[in-house]
Amino acid sequence: MRVLITGGLGYLGGRLASHLLFQGYNVFLGTRKKLKSIKEPLSDTTLVQIDWSDQASLESATTGMDAVVHAAGMDAQACYFNPTKALEVNGLNTAMLVDAAKSKGVRRFIYPSTVHVYSSPIVGRIDEISSTTNLHPYATSKLAGEKAVLYAKQIEKLQGVVLRLSNGSGHPIFPDTECWHLIMNDLCRQTVEKKELNLYSETYIERNFISMSDVCLGIDHFLKISENNLKSLPYNLCSEKSLSLQELAQLVAERCKNVLSYTPEIKSVNHAGKNNFNKKLHLCTKNSKKTGLILQQNLEQEIDNTLLFCKKEFSPETHFK
Repeated sequence: MRVLITGGLGYLGGRLASHLLFQGYNVFLGTRKKLKSIKEPLSDTTLVQIDWSDQASLESATTGMDAVVHAAGMDAQACYFNPTKALEVNGLNTAMLVDAAKSKGVRRFIYPSTVHVYSSPIVGRIDEISSTTNLHPYATSKLAGEKAVLYAKQIEKLQGVVLRLSNGSGHPIFPDTECWHLIMNDLCRQTVEKKELNLYSETYIERNFISMSDVCLGIDHFLKISENNLKSLPYNLCSEKSLSLQELAQLVAERCKNVLSYTPEIKSVNHAGKNNFNKKLHLCTKNSKKTGLILQQNLEQEIDNTLLFCKKEFSPETHFK
């Protein structure tokens, strides 16, 4: 299968490309960067340069593709500082890519969105038909992209799939990838660089963390399944269990003891907080499960791998040598 991954040199794009290559896909990486080649472990991919302001460029990029995974876009912080650009990138660019894919006969179009479209903060029991009330520019712009994909599915012009991801966590393919602000990744890096864990957010609010290997497994699943199993609705892609920041930090500390043979100290810098049952989160994945999706639920293994990645790339001892 020939698959185009937009944002192919980014965090999700890189991990997904590596996974799909291992599974035998023919992978094309869409990027704005002018590069002639890419280093291991993605050297077997094909680079496709994309000009998002040019519909002809989008049509050229999607020509001959069996599927598109649209992983390019602005993150939450960038959207906050530039709401207008957020709508252009996450909304308009997605709609333009959908149109290009339709015109070139692409069979399937997968759009990784976010569970944060539901609410802010995201708490309580939430399933795929819960209301989307979050007005943050990241949420509203991603929702605009979702509508373009689901409308194409509804009018049967494209097998559009919207996946609402929780907090994807784990090491990137390349160490300079912008992903170290993500909570779990930051904790793993702190563990290696400082041998302590500083918690700067409210420690009692639950969040849902899904390993990047499970994210890739989920996308792979939705690339392969029969069209008959797809509905014109979003699918939550997340872990079965949510964790408070305190619980996540404790888990990282435990895995550090197991993998790196020391236990970092956990420090709550600003918000110690107390247990608050009104801040619990349960994300329901019944629609995803109906398609036959079974995830590995391997957050501990992802933490182990991320700690080892950080030790290799960021350890003060390694850099000193």
